[in-house]
Amino acid sequence: MVSYCTTCMNRLKFLSQTLPRNIEAVAGSGSEFVVLDYGGTKGLEDWARRSLADAIASGTLRLFRTRQPRTWFAPHAKNVAHLCARGDILANIDADVYIPDGFTEYLEKRLASPAIIQMNGYDIHKNAGTGGVVILRREHFHSVNGYDESLARGWTCEDLHLQFRARMANGLELLDTETLCTVIPHDNDLRFMHTAARGNTYDQAYGDLTQRYAEGRWVSNEGVPWGVATDLERMTEDGWVPHETERPGREAWRALSCVCKKAPPTAGGAELD
Repeated sequence: MVSYCTTCMNRLKFLSQTLPRNIEAVAGSGSEFVVLDYGGTKGLEDWARRSLADAIASGTLRLFRTRQPRTWFAPHAKNVAHLCARGDILANIDADVYIPDGFTEYLEKRLASPAIIQMNGYDIHKNAGTGGVVILRREHFHSVNGYDESLARGWTCEDLHLQFRARMANGLELLDTETLCTVIPHDNDLRFMHTAARGNTYDQAYGDLTQRYAEGRWVSNEGVPWGVATDLERMTEDGWVPHETERPGREAWRALSCVCKKAPPTAGGAELD
């Protein structure tokens, strides 16, 4: 099963356009959509219950929320959402992104061999915003402890960071030759609207990856809790109920984890693509 994971902090304007279309695009594929309301998005629950009742009733759409965050921190938000997912393929789809028809079948075919997908940063209309589409198998996500929550709280480049670490740790081929998704165009002010710091922190992320490559160290969030939201709730027909995310047990982690050794370069090389 493919789990499409979307995080939302006051982006209902975008989500109300993309989510219904995305659900329709992969109807009948057995996929699920995991939406995390991060920090409380006014009107999201009412809109979802009114507009997507069938998807909720069938389990295609699963809505979660945490009201603790006051600022947007993408690595944490995405980790929480991915840990709520049940699929063996995890696809990060930002709230402003449209997926194409038949996308689930495409992903299942492309990820049948050891690979990871990150879309080019621009869609076919040259609109920026598809670089956050990172898709990988569940075991590869957990092998590196997901997105790195030690990155600076700005425009963190967390997607490239995850892609590179997972690729190196597991010897994956990088599939980024096709930009299949499209994005609702908007300016950077919206990207920074809820972050604790303005501006991008690419230099920090690239510097960290350079150091990790030198050391062959691909696992993030080591020795600390990650993807934790103590007030996490799941929406049901009768209201909201507490939800605890599942993580691999100790034996599973040992089987999945790279042991902090440099993986050999794979197709696509070891450049920070």
